[in-house]
Amino acid sequence: MTAVLPEFLPDELLYSTIARWRDRMLPRDQKTVLDELFGRPTGIAVVGFPGHLDAFLVRLPPRHPHEAEALLDRHTPLPYYAPFVRSERIAEVRSRLRRGGSGGIPDLLGIRASTVRSPRSLQFCPACAEYDHARFGEPYWHRCHQLPGVWVCHVHRAPLWTSGIRRSGGARRHVFRSLSLALASSTRPLDPPGEGGALWEWIAHETADLLTGGSRQMSGLAVRELCRDRLAELSLMRGRSQVRMTDLRIAFERHFGRQVLEAIGCGVRTASGEDDWLSRLLRKPRTAQHPLQHLLLMHFLGVEPQEQLARARSMPPRGVAGRAAAAVPTCPNPVCPEAGAAKRSARGQMKSPKRVECSACGMIYQSDPAGGGRVRVWVRGHAWEEKHRALVDDATVSLREIARRLGVTPKAIQGHARRLGVWREAWEASAEPMGGATDQVVLRSRTEAHRAEWLRLQAHHPDEGVKALRVRAPATYAHLYPGLFTRSAQVPVSTAS
Repeated sequence: MTAVLPEFLPDELLYSTIARWRDRMLPRDQKTVLDELFGRPTGIAVVGFPGHLDAFLVRLPPRHPHEAEALLDRHTPLPYYAPFVRSERIAEVRSRLRRGGSGGIPDLLGIRASTVRSPRSLQFCPACAEYDHARFGEPYWHRCHQLPGVWVCHVHRAPLWTSGIRRSGGARRHVFRSLSLALASSTRPLDPPGEGGALWEWIAHETADLLTGGSRQMSGLAVRELCRDRLAELSLMRGRSQVRMTDLRIAFERHFGRQVLEAIGCGVRTASGEDDWLSRLLRKPRTAQHPLQHLLLMHFLGVEPQEQLARARSMPPRGVAGRAAAAVPTCPNPVCPEAGAAKRSARGQMKSPKRVECSACGMIYQSDPAGGGRVRVWVRGHAWEEKHRALVDDATVSLREIARRLGVTPKAIQGHARRLGVWREAWEASAEPMGGATDQVVLRSRTEAHRAEWLRLQAHHPDEGVKALRVRAPATYAHLYPGLFTRSAQVPVSTAS
């Protein structure tokens, strides 16, 4: 059945569009809503990151103008988180939301592990609602009003109001409810904590800028270096590498006020030697930190977020300045959207040769230590994977042509197709799961040789366990353990050897 949705409005949550459709169609129950829009009778009304977008778009009228990527960028909070999360994670989020549910998305974005407090109920600005009603005929839920730390409207500079509609949990978590419905029930204005009126306006404005500024990822390592430069100017560094964390925490809490920080779940620990989000933010980036925490640090340092993001994206890997240009290999991605885009150290890798991440396409690669101009790719990146999906979905493009355009072998194209869930049924007849009959013969022969070597070592050293034998023949151990042979031969694998 085809679902005719109302027009998607500026900065509107996809949840809100579905809620307005529900008000117009008056379906019997929530199962009818889910079945007509997603082709599945079960699920909950997710406010931030609704899943199964590909199935949703299939249910719309033919030749509709909407695309899944555009919906994610314009009608979900994803652009707010994207600059602060590794590009391969953002690509995984996009893939999951298009083809599956929203489970696991908070973990990928670092939301679940964060102490930052999200609004419990949907929020709105009365002035915006009045303007939207006059312009579009009805009010709707705005993305920029639903994010953590947003207590005021960035347009009208007035406190937001909270509705009686809970974002999660509750008996009616399966129902999409519109702002028009919420205005008919109990609402009340928010009371921003502390005396941070100017701070709340600044956070609201920068949050809106993140939502509309695109979703290009930046390097956490580059942000760390830029922040440390500013900390040095504030006399909060010992030398080049050590932050005076105790002094920083005291100054940070004095700048914002403890009441304000605790109200949004961003309190800091002023005791010496204790770990908190502020210290993690200034260390080598290992995990994603909440965007609000990045904004607070930028506010404390007196830098503008958009300027900081632009500088971080353009920074070369640390120590590259002054070296030969060959130290930073050009991006090997044949479908990179920006030739010659700025490169940066990938995920803090400091080994030589360094892994490099392309700021435009997200590919992570490094030059081959053996030389010869060869490049080893570690992560294909979101641009390559999106092009791969598009080419595989186009039945007029052959397998060999896809491989030529993406710069890999046909067998590699099939392997990535299985991983990304875009496999062609026409490939089933020719696909060989283990890489071909010849490869299987070679692998079997190699395994038998290693098996004979392992048994010879066991016979010559009957008193030695796995650990000792591993030292004698590391290559044999690596090939066999923990494969089928070690289990079938009952090789002891306990650490007590």
